[in-house]
Formats: sequence, structure tokens, C-alpha cells
Amino acid sequence: MAAPLRILQIHNVQSSYGGADVVIERETRLLESHGHSVVPFLVDTKAELASSRLAAGMKAIWNRDACKRIRRLIDEVQPHIAHVHTPFPVLSPAVFRATHGRNIATVETLHSHRMICVNALFQRDGKVCEECVGHKFPTSAIRHRCYHGSLIGSVIMASTLALHHQLGTFQNCVDRYIALSRFAKQKLVATGFPEDKICVRPNFVLAPETPGTGEVGNVLFVGRLVPEKGIRTLVNAWKLLESPPQLTIAGDGPLRGELESEIAGKNINMIGWQTAEQIRLLMRRAALVVFPSEIYEAGPLVLIESYSCGTPVLASDVGNFSEQVIEGQTGCRFRSGDSADLAAKLSDLFSNPSRLQAMRPLAFAEYQCRYTPEVSYKVLMEIYSQAMKQHPNSGS
Repeated sequence: MAAPLRILQIHNVQSSYGGADVVIERETRLLESHGHSVVPFLVDTKAELASSRLAAGMKAIWNRDACKRIRRLIDEVQPHIAHVHTPFPVLSPAVFRATHGRNIATVETLHSHRMICVNALFQRDGKVCEECVGHKFPTSAIRHRCYHGSLIGSVIMASTLALHHQLGTFQNCVDRYIALSRFAKQKLVATGFPEDKICVRPNFVLAPETPGTGEVGNVLFVGRLVPEKGIRTLVNAWKLLESPPQLTIAGDGPLRGELESEIAGKNINMIGWQTAEQIRLLMRRAALVVFPSEIYEAGPLVLIESYSCGTPVLASDVGNFSEQVIEGQTGCRFRSGDSADLAAKLSDLFSNPSRLQAMRPLAFAEYQCRYTPEVSYKVLMEIYSQAMKQHPNSGS
């Protein structure tokens, strides 16, 4: 686009800083670096819950106050487009109706699977669950209390999805959805979202000037130490290896104490939380990044960051990881939750170091092809253009 845009960026700030917040900050800097102006509209979940949980629950279904404020802001700044990043839990999908009612082109990035699955993970009782795929009213989520184990919370979230499907909010008030993978798009289409409005645009990361060499030769895990990240599967795999390579675990979480008591003599080094710069250095020096997550993650940054450092990935075969990890080229896959298969794949890879080394330029090439800021910007501008064609007077 030749002319700079005014972009109204709408986001429900979560109680804890997460991947979506990182992506939004990077995207804001990317847009501003190309001359566009970004006008933020933020709602703080923690502040909303502190006032009244009942009121917050009602806002999750239809946040009238947020809609009024968005309409006033639109009238004031006359944006060309509204980009919604996270309408849950208290901003509500009603914001789509507010932007649509002002004839503003509207785009949503789906940073999680919350539009289909109320816990956003496609997981229940430690296993992948797709019971709500294909159902506009996810009653299974209520039956299983999928929203933080709360019956009331699950009723509210399921009812929110059902109501806005029934009213046509998702079908008529959003011009383009941005799914982070083809896998995520397939699940949305199966649940009744309009296929012609769903575009695939992965997350992006900034790369170091040159890829790393993997000189340390270790295996690196980066992530929260929680069951769904597959950390137990990973540690159990190390117990099965006769001569395991060094495993470096960068991250923290509730399982840390339990894991520390199990790793003695297993060539595992737990280093806790690290800065983004430290993680990048660790990735450049690692021979392999292991990603054993056992849930459907929407757009895991660890995979992309690893590729940007030229480091191949050994990932579980869950969901879109099979889409992102090209077997034998940018990495390999193992059966999710299967420590024995993970151990076997590790043994095979480290028995042939030249094979791992040969994957490094392929991993970096995959990053350059799909995950750079430049590639991501071009795709985003095309999505914005498609959405704005339906609102020719938007921002005028």
C-alpha cells in the first residue's frame, strides 16, 4: 500500500504476559517502521475481574462499555482498519459489531483456538480433545467445565460463542480472519467460520545477522515447565538414553521442583527463565531444539525462533507442528507423549552428526521463506487490502 494507514488495534490484555503480547508488540513496531500509525485500544482482564466477577462475566458475552468507547474512538481517529487481536475473556466479540456498525474494515488474528475451544488448548484430561470442533454451541465444554474448571465460566464462554454464531457476528462482522497455520484454518472452517474470509499468516521473528553453528552440540528446551508442554515426556526420554547428549532446559514453572529431583546424573542442566537475547544465543549454539508440546498451540514462536538461528527442531507430531517441521529437512517429529519414540529419534539424530549439521541451512532457509518481518508485512498488507475493499469509505 502506497498511503500510510491508521490502524485501530484492539486487544484484551491477559492477566499474565504471553506470546500474543510479544507478537502484538513486534507487529506494532513493524507497522510503524513502514510509516503506518497504530492506535491502541486495550482492556485489562485483571482490572475487569477485580471490580466484579459477575460484571466481568456479563462483559464476556457483550461488553457494552467497550463497544461505546470503540465507537467514540473510531469517530475521533477515523481509522482505515480495525485489527482485533484478542476479544476474550472480557472484551467480547461484540466489538466486531461495533467496528462493523461504523463501516470500518475489521480483521482478527486468532492467537489461540479460543473461538472453537473454550480452554483454547484442544486438551482435556491430559489428552487432545476435539469434541467442540464442528459445534457452534460447545456444550461439551460446559459438561467438562473446560474453562479453568469452572462451571459458570464454561457456561459464559460457551454461551458467548453460541450467541455470536447465532447473531452472525463471526460470519458478517469480520472481514478477514488471520489463522496462524493451515491446521488452524481447517478447524475454523469445520466449525462454521467462512472459509473465504480466513487467511493464513504465521507469526514472524527477527533473525540474527547470521545463523548459528551449533558449536556447543547440546539439545535445548525452551518453555514453561507445565505438563502440557511435554516436559515430563522429555525428561523420561533422557532416562532411557544410555549416553544422552546434554539437555539444557530454559524455563520455569510449577514442575521445576519435581523435575530437579529427577535429573541427577542424566546430563540435564536446568537454567531457569532467560531473556530473549540469552535464548537466541542458546539456540544458535545448540545442535537441536526439542519441542515436545502435547497441545494444539496456535503459533509457537519457539519453532520460528529456532529456524531463525539455523537450528533444526525435533517436535511432537501434534496438530500444526507437522505442518511447520519438514521431516528430514528442518527437523524431525516423534509420537506425542511417547518418551521411547523421542529417545529413539534423538539416538538416531546424534548417531549421525553430519545429518543434523546439514539441516541447519535448510532450517534457516525456511525462516527466510516464511517467517521474516518482510514476508509477514507483505502478507498483512494484502489481508488489509482485501478487507478494506469491502469498506471503500473506511478512514476517509
